[in-house]
Amino acid sequence: MVDGLTTVLPDLSARINQADAATQRRVALAVVEYGLSQVPVRVEGLDQALATLRTGQTGDETLRQSIQAAADAADERYFAAQDAGDEAAESRLFKEARMLTAVADALGIDPRAAAQQAAYEVQATQDGDLSGITSAIQTALVGDQ
Repeated sequence: MVDGLTTVLPDLSARINQADAATQRRVALAVVEYGLSQVPVRVEGLDQALATLRTGQTGDETLRQSIQAAADAADERYFAAQDAGDEAAESRLFKEARMLTAVADALGIDPRAAAQQAAYEVQATQDGDLSGITSAIQTALVGDQ
């Protein structure tokens, strides 16, 4: 299986794959925190999700489902804005949906998938400027060298 991140940042994707589980968890947290600094979102459970990620743990199923439900709802709002031709709302809602999906992904059980998928979702919010997410990933990987 090719991770989406491999198509965008192949070298960093390979380094994530080679990292140990604790480092992969650090990457997932780092990209989510970076992403939220660029695309702030507020939903119920987000603070709990971030606190969980900061401990290096996975989220329980209820928390993951709650965040994923918020991401799905944001996706629905994005599609509605797209159908209505509201480009400003469309861009904002796309980014919000991707950020919430990144948080849900970061809470996942498999640390490699959590890091890869969260990073891929966050990069999709960056309008092609990958310098910030690249820096966040590199910083999180430093302990794995």
